[in-house]
Amino acid sequence: STVSFLSETNGQLFWGNGTVIHYASTLPSYTTVEGENTWSDITYTDGTYWVSDQYNGLQGYKISDGQVQMTVSSVTPNSPVRNLSYKLQWVGNRLLVAGGINTYLGIYNKPTSMYYEDGQWTNFEEMQEIPERYNLANTTNMVQDPTDPTHHFASLHRNGLCEYRDGKFVKLHNPDNSPMVSILPMSKYYMNYVSCSGLTYDPDGNLWMLCSQTDTIIRAICPDGKWKALYYPEIETASLCDNILHHSSGMIFVTSRRLDMRGIFCIDPKGTLFDTKDDTYILHQKVVNQDETVYDPDEFFGICEDLDGRVWFGTNLGLFVIDDPSTVFDKNFRFTQVKVNRNDGSGLADYLLSGLPVSCIAVDGANRKWVGTQANGVFLVSADCQETIHHFTAADSPLLSNSIHDIAINSITGEVAIGTEKGLCSYMSDAIDAAEELVKDNVLVYPNPVNSDYTGPITITGLTMNAEVKILGATGQLVWTGVSSGGLVTWNGCNMHGRRVSSGIYHVVANNEEGNTAIVTRIVIIK
Repeated sequence: STVSFLSETNGQLFWGNGTVIHYASTLPSYTTVEGENTWSDITYTDGTYWVSDQYNGLQGYKISDGQVQMTVSSVTPNSPVRNLSYKLQWVGNRLLVAGGINTYLGIYNKPTSMYYEDGQWTNFEEMQEIPERYNLANTTNMVQDPTDPTHHFASLHRNGLCEYRDGKFVKLHNPDNSPMVSILPMSKYYMNYVSCSGLTYDPDGNLWMLCSQTDTIIRAICPDGKWKALYYPEIETASLCDNILHHSSGMIFVTSRRLDMRGIFCIDPKGTLFDTKDDTYILHQKVVNQDETVYDPDEFFGICEDLDGRVWFGTNLGLFVIDDPSTVFDKNFRFTQVKVNRNDGSGLADYLLSGLPVSCIAVDGANRKWVGTQANGVFLVSADCQETIHHFTAADSPLLSNSIHDIAINSITGEVAIGTEKGLCSYMSDAIDAAEELVKDNVLVYPNPVNSDYTGPITITGLTMNAEVKILGATGQLVWTGVSSGGLVTWNGCNMHGRRVSSGIYHVVANNEEGNTAIVTRIVIIK
């Protein structure tokens, strides 16, 4: 019979499937126990066999003489339903996780949509009463309705668009009930060829999606529920379009990942999103940099906009930038490949991350770039790209894998969520979104007071970009100075000589970058 699990523990071998369990101390003789189960692993400790029973959680059993008796009922920790994290997005302090993959490699993961908030996981209900001929797999994106935090959508690699309310499955949008189109409309299994990815809301509340390998790739659902379709011949039937960026200028950028229509598709809708007659658009397939070096990437991956309006995108040949999006239609347009000065007196420079396959990019509140790669972990690069602040790999950090699917940054707390091929992890960064103005009531210091048993960083938030922060003693002497990363700066509680400061009241003086606004607040140190 088919074997769905195999485990060795307590000197015994266990194997079986959904209807039978076998165990043996010495083969070829073994004991068989019949009965429905969903076991996937088993381990013995302190007189109990602990079984991983999938959706039923962790269960304890006594197993002897051909009898299997449950002694501990389901132990179900609050956790993701699956260890999958393909696309990530923070909405406030809520992390949305699409657990699947947008793939052409024959990898089929069960559709997984979930979010993490206030230390708790919410796993969305999986679709019920779906006909057997549906082969549901691979959640490619997940978004939250900007007007309703209980309303979500998730796209599927080959089954259309799922809609949820309060975490409950509501509807599967596909060719049977929407303008979505199947890649194989004449097939008996047409419902398993409805490509959907790239979900994103624009500032007007329209939900955009990308439907690859069809005549009309770009579609949207308006707030009133009406569907719109945007046809562009340059990407008609493109193999895999999977990212769409609504730029602050009003332009739209789409990544077409692979094959003959691969590239960066750039659209200027001229202020009329759903009227394409006056649009200007172009598909850039080759990347020509400022030095006239020509690249022909096989794959185009993640794309994002930084705080200066520059557009960053990754390819299998490295990281590239569009400095001024309005120039992409110019005859002599050139991409930028950032150069990092060697600073060795030679006057030479090297291209940033040249040749490394870059899978995703995210920008934090200090305009620093978090770059995920396919096999080299995560790089944190300074705002001017001249310094690699961190390079995290699985060998020298808690990063789970060097193969990075996506990176998302919480602009409120600075937490960086990193989706890898082996699961999700996070890093607490030191940058958050900057405040527009320096206002004393919005500047917070924590912890405050700083007790004698606290040795961590002292955090000051609510600052403007590149604010100068000075810590002064009670008599006005300068103790420490620093510059904010976005809206945040951290102080280690030491003076400029690296010695821990003594007990007392310290003044925090913050000036904005222009030097025309300053605020003063206090920190109490208790030793």
